[in-house]
Amino acid sequence: MNLCYNINDANIAEFKHLFLYKSLIDELANCLNEIGTYGKHLNDPSFLRSVSSLLTVFKNFLRNHIIANDYSLIAPIFFAVVQCLCSSYAIDMIKSLEHNFVQKLDDGQLLFLHIMPWYLQWYPDYRDPENLIKILRILLNEFTVWMTSCHPDSYLQCTCQFGAMIRHLNYFLVRPIEPDNFIRFYSDLPNCITQWTHDHVKLFLLRIGLGNTILPLCTRVDGHRFRQLYEMCLINPESMYQSLKFELNEKHHTLLPIADYLSFLHEIKLYVPLTSTNVKVSQSSSLDSAALCNIM
Repeated sequence: MNLCYNINDANIAEFKHLFLYKSLIDELANCLNEIGTYGKHLNDPSFLRSVSSLLTVFKNFLRNHIIANDYSLIAPIFFAVVQCLCSSYAIDMIKSLEHNFVQKLDDGQLLFLHIMPWYLQWYPDYRDPENLIKILRILLNEFTVWMTSCHPDSYLQCTCQFGAMIRHLNYFLVRPIEPDNFIRFYSDLPNCITQWTHDHVKLFLLRIGLGNTILPLCTRVDGHRFRQLYEMCLINPESMYQSLKFELNEKHHTLLPIADYLSFLHEIKLYVPLTSTNVKVSQSSSLDSAALCNIM
């Protein structure tokens, strides 16, 4: 199943020949429905790993240019995943987490909290408000309570696997956060970015789910340099995106999703003095909507 991580335009036809069958898709959707409805198979680690691998296969299909009929064919998987994430078992998975960021996920937690949100990110209907709102209503409060109860120092030892899980759940759940919890979520970071150490930068990026993409580009970066990076991105967002994407791929063999780049620009604004950003914005016309569209 390691091949499921290497689907691309060159070999997608072969993978479709192996996996894109209605009987397989319906069986996977049925298994997911059984997991989300009855908790069936939750005590079978090998079964859960197989389901995770198949979801990864279909997720990688969705990252490539496949036709509308293919999307329709795999739609039952999408709705089964939504059902799982809206179930009491998803809540139980969050409640079962320890209050730190250095733990190892078991197969059930990995499926519900890592693979399923990851799968939905690449489905064309994930923007459907109803599907998103259903997941938010069920999981947001539980996830926020857990996140804000964790000891801040444990962020600094966050594992790659755990950081990825947080990032994928953040994609759906971190915004909006209830006002009281929002304050607690960020209260241990200095208000001004120029007061940050490298540990603060690392903590910030892990907390907003960018530990695998932006963080590797910020080795030994403190608050002053972090602000300089942000200002460079404001001056020429398209060029900086391409530069950061190239560096991340060359040095760390990791892709930089445009969503992560835009999240970085959005989240950091809270800590950057307005006078700094206003000056930089006035120096450049690169921030109009056309430039951002070019990035896409």
